[in-house]
Amino acid sequence: MNKKLEKFMTNNKPLGSSSELEPYREEILILQKNKYTQQQISQYLRESYDLKISRQAISFFLRNKKNDNKIKNEVNVFKEENSQKANEVTEKIGEPNQDKLKEFLNIWERKK
Repeated sequence: MNKKLEKFMTNNKPLGSSSELEPYREEILILQKNKYTQQQISQYLRESYDLKISRQAISFFLRNKKNDNKIKNEVNVFKEENSQKANEVTEKIGEPNQDKLKEFLNIWERKK
């Protein structure tokens, strides 16, 4: 790693968008899955951890987590589909040759 970058990282803490709710994510998701309202989740966090979080903050956190998971799931499905296609093409052609590889790449590009 470059020395200027190391020095900067040593002298500056990241301001990243990590939510203060992240350590409680599992508990929040369990409560949500069991049909607790966001207001009740907020109350739980206040009573259990002395954490004063608004219902809106919980809503935002859950919405972002849902979107994160949705994107991860879509990426995994895409990878799995393309992996299956690659296996099918490889099985059909046996030992790969240039024309068959081009055909596979065309199929793969169309899936994107």
